[in-house]
Amino acid sequence: MLKIGAWFEELRRRTGAPSAYALGKLVRPETYTLRIDKNPPQHHNLWAKYAAGLHAPGLATLKQTSALVPGSEQILLAAFWDAFDVSQPLQQRGDILLRGLRPGVVQAIYEPGPLAAGRYVRRRAPKMPLMRLEGQADLQSLAAAVVLLREAFEAQDRERAFAVGHSVHSLLLMACAEMGEVSIAEELLGFFVMKIFPLAATEEVQLAPNFGELILQMKMLRVIHSSLKQLGTLSDKPASTKQLRKVLVNGYGFDFGFALAPKLRLVNQPEQTSEAARRRVGFRRASQKWALGVLFSGRREKIPSDHALDLMAADEGLA
Repeated sequence: MLKIGAWFEELRRRTGAPSAYALGKLVRPETYTLRIDKNPPQHHNLWAKYAAGLHAPGLATLKQTSALVPGSEQILLAAFWDAFDVSQPLQQRGDILLRGLRPGVVQAIYEPGPLAAGRYVRRRAPKMPLMRLEGQADLQSLAAAVVLLREAFEAQDRERAFAVGHSVHSLLLMACAEMGEVSIAEELLGFFVMKIFPLAATEEVQLAPNFGELILQMKMLRVIHSSLKQLGTLSDKPASTKQLRKVLVNGYGFDFGFALAPKLRLVNQPEQTSEAARRRVGFRRASQKWALGVLFSGRREKIPSDHALDLMAADEGLA
């Protein structure tokens, strides 16, 4: 569904077609006929199904769309979509999927020395691949992080899965914010809520962003990104999200960073959970509440006041 939707939206973006009907008529006008006498107009509704990702295009359609929008068929053929398919265990396929990604992503995951000799050796520092992926956020770097998350989940390394899940959240927000309005951003956010984020949990705490919160965070990141570019704080360097990443890690203020952090929740009931886990969830909730209150008021507060910090520390995540 995501793959077909992405293909459709790329066609719509590059042709400027305002709707599925308009795009279908542009690509395959022979399938649309006008009303003649009392006969109704004829056209099929496949393009509405393409828009919803419910039907795969046939060879004839792909031939015509590829002629109209060269290279568009590569979206359907891209290997990275397999990383998002959690219907089957990943098992030993992680490296196969990772090696099929673009060079920048491969270089983020594997040691550069052996890679130059044609050997694939994973980077030993656990945070380094994630930081490098976050500096080039797109669907392929997001797919790589999902592979790392699935590997940790299947290995039952819950702390690692939880840590990688935070990086997946950052990559998802940046990738979707960079997509623009004509994209599958909202569908992608919904998919991750249902299928990906449940994998990111320790024995006590789980990443638990909901769809509405992710939509809000994506829109906020777009506004923040635009504002910082207008101020000259961020550059327009292509294919790099290093500076945008700083927004998410408090580099431009704790109000931005806290507001855009993923929501947490307790896996078990509070009375069955350690104090440290309760405070972790409580601090995240209280810090987000503070940050959103600051930003929605139209002001900036890069560092929380002592009073705000006391309130954050006092919240034990019991509600």
